[in-house]
Amino acid sequence: METGSRFAQSQAHRGMLPPEVWLAMGRAANELRSVGTDLDEHTVTIKQLGTPPAAVSTTPPNPVASAMVVRRSR
Repeated sequence: METGSRFAQSQAHRGMLPPEVWLAMGRAANELRSVGTDLDEHTVTIKQLGTPPAAVSTTPPNPVASAMVVRRSR
């Protein structure tokens, strides 16, 4: 959003976009940064959601050979 806001700023200065677009992009970038900052305190909890429970085995199963054999006839 911040990059988009900077792009909109340059286009607004050139007259290609109305200034309202630049201002809206800037507000959206600020709001998104604020949401990210609010989530920072919950980082540990969010990371725990992505880890498998301790009861589940973390070792991958042994590979099993495929029974399919492709033969060509000539």
